[in-house]
Parts: sequence; structure tokens; C-alpha cells
Amino acid sequence: MKIINKAIFAAITILAIVVVSRYVLGYGFFIATGDSMLPTFSQYNIGILHYTKDVGIGDIVAYYGDGWQTKGMNILHRITDKNEGCWVICGDNHSRPHLCELVKPEQIEGKIVINLNL
Repeated sequence: MKIINKAIFAAITILAIVVVSRYVLGYGFFIATGDSMLPTFSQYNIGILHYTKDVGIGDIVAYYGDGWQTKGMNILHRITDKNEGCWVICGDNHSRPHLCELVKPEQIEGKIVINLNL
């Protein structure tokens, strides 16, 4: 019974931290996967995301993909340019232009403010 109570307490504590950080402070956490942002982010790096639409060229942002490979995914990539009201967003590991994606401002969730590099 004590183990169940500790598990419930831990779950409620984690939920409270997530809710307060997201909805009160405007920050969230992420875990990087994949290799498109090497060497900036390695597999399973943890960082902090600031939920904001105030982004610009050079920022690493989280956005919801809308391309043929990224539809519906939450992605971390760098803004490299602006084109026709959209952001041009590319992974740091991909210098070929056909691997970049045009992203509408409303697809942006926020920008990375801390990379913990664990």
C-alpha cells in the first residue's frame, strides 16, 4: 500500500510541475530524438522550451510539422530564413535545401531556451 501511495504522490507532483511550468510560467521540457539537429542536440538531450510566438532567424524552435515527412509531428529545428510570410526551418545536420520545410507562424509552439546536454 505504501508503494502505491508513493507512486500516486509522485504522479501528482510531476503533473503539478508540468501544469505550473506550462500554463503559469510558459515553459515546458523536451527530449530530443533523431539526428537532424546534430551536433547541437544529440539523441536524448533534455532541454527547456519557452512557449512563445516571438521567434526569429537563428532560433531553434518546436513546431508541428506539415510536410510530407513531418505531418503531425512535433519537431525541433532552426529557423534559417523567412519566405512569403513563412519561416524556413532546417535541421542543423542537413545543409541541403530540399530537406528544409516552410512553416507557418501558427505552427510554431515556442523556442528552445536551454539545452541541458545530458
